[in-house]
Amino acid sequence: MLLASICKISTLNCSLSFRTNAKSIVLIPGGEAPQGGWPVIAWAHGTTGVARCCAPSLMKSYHSSRLSAFLEAGYAIVATDYHGLGTEGDHQYCNGVAHGRDVVYSVKAAKEAGLGIAEKWVVAGHSQGSITAWSVAAEQYLSPDASYRGAIAVTGGMQKDKVVGMYSTTDDPFNSSMIMMVALGVAARFPQFELSRMLLPAGLRHIDELKNRAGLYYAAALYGDVLARDILIPGWETLPEVERWFREFVPGERPVTGPILVTASNDDSVVDAEGIEASVLRAQAAGADITFTRYDGFDHAEVLHKTFPNLISWIKSRFA
Repeated sequence: MLLASICKISTLNCSLSFRTNAKSIVLIPGGEAPQGGWPVIAWAHGTTGVARCCAPSLMKSYHSSRLSAFLEAGYAIVATDYHGLGTEGDHQYCNGVAHGRDVVYSVKAAKEAGLGIAEKWVVAGHSQGSITAWSVAAEQYLSPDASYRGAIAVTGGMQKDKVVGMYSTTDDPFNSSMIMMVALGVAARFPQFELSRMLLPAGLRHIDELKNRAGLYYAAALYGDVLARDILIPGWETLPEVERWFREFVPGERPVTGPILVTASNDDSVVDAEGIEASVLRAQAAGADITFTRYDGFDHAEVLHKTFPNLISWIKSRFA
């Protein structure tokens, strides 16, 4: 079903009111709004690429395949592109601090726009967006919003040692393109960082295409003939810029405000379920209110699509 047939669509440039340069779309269910407006799900998207052309707001099928179930359940959606996707500037791939603020500002901008949405909101994110959801919970710890109701983090947010271990051992060539985006994320975060300190020639060969033209699957094709461990210079994880990048990436480095629902799958080859569980245990030990569910049999995409009923049930309980 096309989104245009079940909702009204608005586009916002959040830089109009807030200090971010990320575009957002607002999706509102068709029909009459409930009293007080449509409750809001702030959607934090997964990896689409790092090039400017990879903005999800430019991809009709991207939003259609992931968000229609939320609309049909009666929720408005505020879906932000992250800084550098569709706008000027380099995309700081998987920088949770930056992306979390993109989401918070997008919700504020949507409320200011007078679109008939409610005050109450949750954030839900998949993969890269899962890290963003964790970061939104950290932003709420620093600057609480009384209308915020919680976060959903689907299959993302590993501890550093698990990330490093996965890229050292994985035999899935898809992960080669993912570590390349990590490298470009470090370089975007620290403009003086030289990629040649982190990457072998096998990684450097397609940098310009990856940075300027390649979406997720194009990037996977570019690096489909090499494994991640053959791209990385040994000891890459100890570089000062990389260590600082991880401190902004890894859940548990900053206190969070709950509740948070975290899900993972044992059969996900893109992220390591044990690494996600380690993040959950670390945050729970610090007092965070987290519900963790670990599934069998789902790949990286299926763990989102196959668990939608559980996600919506959790969201309903948060708005009740």
